[in-house]
Amino acid sequence: MNPHLVTGVKDYNAARVFYEPLADFDSDGNPVPVLAAEAPTVETGAVARDGTWVIWRLKQGVSWHDGRPFTSDDVVFTWEFAADPASAATSAGSFRDVQQIEKIEEHAGRWSSSIRCRSGRTPSAAARAW
Repeated sequence: MNPHLVTGVKDYNAARVFYEPLADFDSDGNPVPVLAAEAPTVETGAVARDGTWVIWRLKQGVSWHDGRPFTSDDVVFTWEFAADPASAATSAGSFRDVQQIEKIEEHAGRWSSSIRCRSGRTPSAAARAW
């Protein structure tokens, strides 16, 4: 079950059993890391002061069901898939303001946005949908 192709909430929720986001968000809109190692901040240098890019560092030691390690290559692949109109991904709208996600390290990627993120945060839907 690919959460980027589901059409109902029940299907998306079912996919969450085995497909986790980089982060979820608490009731105040603050990121809560799931697959991310930490919530990026301006203070740590992981968020541009103008809010146009964010560096997400990934937890290490996370593996896919086949034992392959989870890396920033997987994040780039997911974004390329979901943002490609040919995929018809139902999550494409979550990525509409993400211009690029680039691998900068094995467990880190830089997200560039076409909009200034509120308080320098990654567009929340994209981090949740990744």
